[in-house]
Amino acid sequence: MPHFAIIAPPSPRLFYLLDWIFKERLQSSYELIQAKDPKTGYDVVISYGTKLENTLFIPSSGLLHATGIYQHTILEGTWESLPTLYAAEGDIPFDLFSAVFFLITRYEEYYSKEQDAHERYLPSDSILFKMNCLQRPLIDEWLWAFNKYLEKKFSCSIQTKPYSCLPSYDIDLVYKYKRKTIFVLITKLIQSVYKANFRESKQLIRFLLFIQTDPYDSFSFIKKLHHKIQLKPLYFLLCALEKTAYDRNVHPYKKWMKKLMSILLEIGNVGLHPSYFSYHNKVLLNNEKSALENVLEKEIPLSRQHYIRLQLPQTYRILESLAITDDFSMGYASELGFRAGTGRSFLWYDLGKELCSELRVHPFCFMDATAHYYKNLTAAEAFTELEKMNAILKKTNSKLMLVMHNYTLGNDQEWEGWQKAYEAFLVNQFPTF
Repeated sequence: MPHFAIIAPPSPRLFYLLDWIFKERLQSSYELIQAKDPKTGYDVVISYGTKLENTLFIPSSGLLHATGIYQHTILEGTWESLPTLYAAEGDIPFDLFSAVFFLITRYEEYYSKEQDAHERYLPSDSILFKMNCLQRPLIDEWLWAFNKYLEKKFSCSIQTKPYSCLPSYDIDLVYKYKRKTIFVLITKLIQSVYKANFRESKQLIRFLLFIQTDPYDSFSFIKKLHHKIQLKPLYFLLCALEKTAYDRNVHPYKKWMKKLMSILLEIGNVGLHPSYFSYHNKVLLNNEKSALENVLEKEIPLSRQHYIRLQLPQTYRILESLAITDDFSMGYASELGFRAGTGRSFLWYDLGKELCSELRVHPFCFMDATAHYYKNLTAAEAFTELEKMNAILKKTNSKLMLVMHNYTLGNDQEWEGWQKAYEAFLVNQFPTF
């Protein structure tokens, strides 16, 4: 394991960034030293910001020694055929440390004022979108190139964590028809005929005649698939205690729903899917978390925001105050790709308080609803896009987080082809099984 020395003045931002790059990503150790300190006992000595002889020089933009949040010009460049941020002259011709910090802290989201209809940050405002790099885990590519550069120049061996894949499922709507009264179903049938929605009419008639199972009921399929690949998935359960236009889940205290949630806990790991209006409402989020914990008789430290309704820093401060240790909301609802520029998890840095929190952020790059509703992709087209992103994640030893829904993988005609395409993709990630 290589031992690095970085010559630079200390700062909270710099320590946070170096911990993530060297300890987590490069699985190495480092020390922050001053130029006057003896430079012995290190495999690599990096001078950051000030060029010194017999060191690897990385230029500094000053971002990691600043405080506060301010909009500033970021010069783009290239290195090892990769697009870069904070371009400057140096052995590494850009401020690698500031570039990574800017992306994983979501620095740009703090000063962005534009929002979509759901009060979410617009992906089109992000620098990665403007660079046409949103579907590239650019940080992972930088660190992979940095790794290879160090190994070649300093004859050291750096062993990083291997590629991994983790599927997750948001359970918003358990069933489409099942558990509804015959009166409700007949009413739905009449409405579908009146609206000339004959696809819906046909599907509902087939369900009423016991020819077809509930279109959203894919739980048996998911269970068998994960048993096949020997991997426990994540289930995020929507536990809104009152119905809204955006929260139409079954009440968590309903007897059969409690049973289903207990079954999902047995076959996977369970997290909370906080309701639509909870992203800035601590009381509401806490009530939903308590409801899920009461049903499962277990503490639930995992979470993913419904509708990916996430605002920084408010949402993360609420999650942290409620003993949520891991959040899985770092992605976009309307675009495929890498919101934070990486597939690997990281601790959230609270820019307002200038400190590293204990909340771990797990990014995702692909969600079925995004591909289908926002991008209008067929199953084949969606998984072609996923394969492109996954190829880079594999090359750079990163991680693929998938966000799926149970209704996608059932037999609903709207999602024709998705179950088969998803199974083929996932089995291919675990060929030994």
